[in-house]
Amino acid sequence: MIKNRIAIAAGSFLLGTVAPAILASEPVHKACVATVAAGMRAKSRYEDIVEEARAQVADIVLTDSDLQALVTLRRISQGLDRRFDSSFRTILGFNSLLLALGIAGVITPQTSSLLHNGSTVLMGTAATRSYA
Repeated sequence: MIKNRIAIAAGSFLLGTVAPAILASEPVHKACVATVAAGMRAKSRYEDIVEEARAQVADIVLTDSDLQALVTLRRISQGLDRRFDSSFRTILGFNSLLLALGIAGVITPQTSSLLHNGSTVLMGTAATRSYA
C-alpha cells in the first residue's frame, strides 16, 4: 500500500514538472492553434449554411386567392431555373476559354482579368431582364 502511494506521489511529481514543459512546447502550441482555427472555420461554414437556408425559406407569399397565381409562380420559377442554367453554362464556358488562352500565352493576365470582370458585369446586367 505504501509502495503504491509512493509511486503515485512520484508520478504526480514527475507529471507536475514535465507537463508544463510539454504544454508550453512549440508543437503543442501549433496543434492548439490549428485546432482552434479548424473550429472557427467549421463555425463559419455552419453560419454560412444557416444564412443560405434562411435566404431560401419563404421568399414568396401568394396574396391572390386565385389558383392561377400558383401557375404563374410556377412559370416564373421555371424561367428562373432556365436563366440560372444558361448563365452558369455561359460563365463557365467563357471563363474556361479565358483560362485556356492565358495558359497558352495568347492573352496576358491583365487582359484576362479585364475580360472576366467585363463579362461579370454583362452577365449581371443580363440577369436583370424581365420574364415577360
